[in-house]
Parts: sequence; C-alpha cells; structure tokens
Amino acid sequence: MDADQAKYLRALPLHHSQKEVETNDRHSTFTYYIKPTFDFMQELLSHGADVEVLCPAWFRKEIKVSIPNQPYTKKSKADFR
Repeated sequence: MDADQAKYLRALPLHHSQKEVETNDRHSTFTYYIKPTFDFMQELLSHGADVEVLCPAWFRKEIKVSIPNQPYTKKSKADFR
C-alpha cells in the first residue's frame, strides 16, 4: 500500500485483525488474518493500483488480474520463506 493510502488504512482498518508490519517513506505492508471474501477483494480494489496483495498466491492473482497496469514487482510471500 502506498504511503498516502496507508494513512487511510491506519485510520479505518479493513478488518479487526489488521496489523502494520512494515512501513517506510514509500509504502506500508499490512497483514490480515482473514479468509479473503468478495467484499474484502472489492475493498482492496477500491484503492486501485495503490494496493498489492502478497499472499495467498491465488488471491494475489485475482487482484492482479482485476487491476490493469499493476506491475506487481514486489516479492510474493513464497519469496520470504
């Protein structure tokens, strides 16, 4: 999530399990303990290309296909193992 959108998520978390695990000047990484649902996907998509899903892989793919021109250059969760 880019830095501007991260401010929004800090103020209005998407889910009670939301935790910010990384932050810097350009982006923040949030984790959720949630079964991804259609509603959750729609909420993420409302942020456009400012959001990137790292895992699970199937959900990452769903989001990637739904956001045109999203480079998705960051590492996936599998790369962190």
